[in-house]
Amino acid sequence: MKKRQWFISVATAGTLAISGISFTAPYNPSELQTAQASENVRVSYETFKEKTSTYDINLRYPQFNGLKDAAFEKKLNEEIASWVDSRKQEIIKGSKEHPSPQGAPYALYIDATLQQTGDFHSVVFSNYEYTGGANGIQTVKSYNFLDADKGQMFTLPQITSDREKINQLLQKAFKENPENYFPEVVEKYEGIQDNQAFSLSDDYLTVYFSKYDVAPGVFGANSIQLPRKDVPLVDAIASQTTPPSNTGTSVEVLAAATSDDVVLSARDLAAAFGYSITWDQDLGIVTLEKGEDDILIQARTKRYTINHFSSLQFSDPVMIDNHLYVPAEFAKKALGVKDVQFVNLTKSERAIVKK
Repeated sequence: MKKRQWFISVATAGTLAISGISFTAPYNPSELQTAQASENVRVSYETFKEKTSTYDINLRYPQFNGLKDAAFEKKLNEEIASWVDSRKQEIIKGSKEHPSPQGAPYALYIDATLQQTGDFHSVVFSNYEYTGGANGIQTVKSYNFLDADKGQMFTLPQITSDREKINQLLQKAFKENPENYFPEVVEKYEGIQDNQAFSLSDDYLTVYFSKYDVAPGVFGANSIQLPRKDVPLVDAIASQTTPPSNTGTSVEVLAAATSDDVVLSARDLAAAFGYSITWDQDLGIVTLEKGEDDILIQARTKRYTINHFSSLQFSDPVMIDNHLYVPAEFAKKALGVKDVQFVNLTKSERAIVKK
């Protein structure tokens, strides 16, 4: 395998926030007011853990403070808390009235990941429920909103000026990895739903699918990232971006070139981006963790899981000299790498990463 040096420039991450709620107020673009991203928005987390002989519940969900529209903020927080509580009460009630025939306790695990671009926020919930049988079910729910003087919720169809274009981009992604999806989805995707879970960042529109929506159960809940530049957004959303930052430092990471891809050392990337890294020798799984983020790289089954969601878009990780290497495209989408540029220092086996 020929090894080369690559230059990787990485944009600094913007302030995190949330995505995707659906209130009854109609969407009216003329009422939206665009503005610079607010520095006053704060996010706290409510948690609940309880384990009994009949159920196991572990919940974490965000609550917002400092949004421009106080009434909208109150309604948003209440909507999130109410939904989480409804899932909790249903699991507790079901575990008592209809115990699992297998004798296993009911389970409910809810966690949220946050994303922000300008004043547009995305909150994506991963929801795992087990109520008996061989396996549980993983579903995805999102809340997306614009923090403006009059706060507005958005569905995925409402942020785009061309819904069919998004369907076409997703269809292309399915066809690029047909072995990961149901044949009927690869052949003809029926299109995004009005309540489709999604998040928006400066670089990507991420579309989420619950277990069995588009892929076999082995993949669980999964997602597809579409380059934002390819997605036609309505003006009020297209104008939302996080101002670039010129701050950052450069570090070196091991890099190599395969016949059809550039791969980077997972260990060195973890160190460069401040992730802790652990290796489970028995399961063949590398785990990267930082704050609320966790990334699982399954070396043997060659799968990736990013914040609870399987990602099926990347080429396989590879082992080189007992070190795990991941494709550059994975580093871009999972860690925020902006560019990979060949430097032509053929004697070096390293890359320069700007973060």
